[in-house]
Amino acid sequence: MAESEVNSQPTTAPTAPATPAAAPTTTTTTTTTTSPSKKGMSTGAKVAIGLCGGCLGLIIILGIVSAVAGTALLKSMPSFIQNAFEEEGLTFDENNGEFTITDDETDSSLTAGESIDLPNNFPSDIPVYEPADATFKMTEGKNGTVMFTTSKDVATVKSYYMSEMKKKGWTEDSNMEFNEAVILTYTKGDWTSSITVAEDSDDTTKNSITVTYSYTDSTE
Repeated sequence: MAESEVNSQPTTAPTAPATPAAAPTTTTTTTTTTSPSKKGMSTGAKVAIGLCGGCLGLIIILGIVSAVAGTALLKSMPSFIQNAFEEEGLTFDENNGEFTITDDETDSSLTAGESIDLPNNFPSDIPVYEPADATFKMTEGKNGTVMFTTSKDVATVKSYYMSEMKKKGWTEDSNMEFNEAVILTYTKGDWTSSITVAEDSDDTTKNSITVTYSYTDSTE
């Protein structure tokens, strides 16, 4: 019997089906914008606006803290605060709830109380609204910031300054309104000034007036 011939087929390992590439992952980010609610400005915000006209370093920080916390903080730990100021080279004086911080090195000072005098360097051609009480003042050289409280509404005070500043020779540069506040800015020669009038969210019977003024020598 003839020898049987066996045809051998080459053995090929079965090929695994290709794994489909993973679909790219898409990440969707949703941004939600919330409109700020319309309400009266906080005391801290109004102080910040008032301080935009100048820079007194540490005294600015102390001014914000004192305006927000009030003199009760000072009465509760006067020795601690006084020592802290002395370490920074500042002089601290307190009398009947009115306090003054002075920095002789930078010719700067800050005073807060229920009813205080205007700064010695307050420009005579910036009108002072009445009735109003000065409760905060800060100066550095010829520059300064003064905060007042008044029972009159924002619109009335705004109208007064728009009229009186023009009479005093000031040029209005801008007039901005937002929420329950208005900011007026002026120039006159080498002087600039801003008037901020805002409702007090903590006391609806009072509004704040913040006057800032600064001098720049154009010959320098």
